[in-house]
Amino acid sequence: LKDPQGLITHLEGVYDVAQEVVRGVTAQYPGIPFVGEEVCLAAGLHDFGRPLRKDQMFHELRSAQYIDEHGLANGVAHSEVDVFRIAQMVRSHGPIYERWTDEGNASYREEFGNLDFCLLLPTSWQAAIVAYADLASMGGERVDPLERLEAGIRKYRDDPKYKSERMVRSLMVSKERFGILCRRVEALEQGQLTEQEIARFGFL
Repeated sequence: LKDPQGLITHLEGVYDVAQEVVRGVTAQYPGIPFVGEEVCLAAGLHDFGRPLRKDQMFHELRSAQYIDEHGLANGVAHSEVDVFRIAQMVRSHGPIYERWTDEGNASYREEFGNLDFCLLLPTSWQAAIVAYADLASMGGERVDPLERLEAGIRKYRDDPKYKSERMVRSLMVSKERFGILCRRVEALEQGQLTEQEIARFGFL
C-alpha cells in the first residue's frame, strides 16, 4: 500500500459515518428492518481487500470474496447467510460497476470468473449506506460525498503518485449514479421518506 495509515484512518472514518447514518435512520424509523451493527461492520471492512494485492483494481471484490470465504471462520457473523449479506454490502461500494463494465479493464475481470455484474450495484439500503459512508469520509471526517468524489477525480487525474486514467473514467461515469444514491441516503437519514419509498428500495 502507498499509505497504510491512510487506509486505517479511512476505514475508521467510514465506520464512524455509517454509525452516524444508522443512528439517524433508526431514530427516524425505529422499525426499519436492518441490523445497524452489520451495516457499520461492513463499512469498517469495506476496503479490507486493499492489502491483499499491490494492484488495487477490483479491491472491492477481493474484500467481499475474503469475507465470503473466511468470514464465518473468523467470526464476522454467526451464519453463512449473515456473512454473505455483509459481503454483499462490501462488494458494491465505490465505482466498481463502472470499472467492471469498462472494456479497458477486461483482463482484470478474469480473476473473478463469471461474476454476475448485477451484484456490483447497491440494491438495498444497507449497501447504499456503506457506499455513502465510503464517499462521505475523508481524513477521518464526514464531508460532502459528492465534493469528495470530485476530489477523487482530481487526485487520480493530477497526482503523479495515484494517477490513473481508468479511475478517472470510472469516477466520471459514476457521478450521476452516486448523486442519486447520496440524496436517497441523506433523505432516509433525515426522515424525509415515506414508508412506501423506503420499502420500494428494499433490504437484503
